[in-house]
Amino acid sequence: MRMFGGNLSIAQHWLNEPAIAFNGMRPLDLVAEGNIELLRDCLIRLEYGVYM
Repeated sequence: MRMFGGNLSIAQHWLNEPAIAFNGMRPLDLVAEGNIELLRDCLIRLEYGVYM
């Protein structure tokens, strides 16, 4: 929620949209697979403005 300015609607949208960073998977798909590390790393990069 912090990454999205506390906006639940925006956070939910991000969690449900396929992302290039996740090879077209949704962030929720990563959670379902137990791949929390990749998701956490992406959020940290976004927080610090590191887009690779």
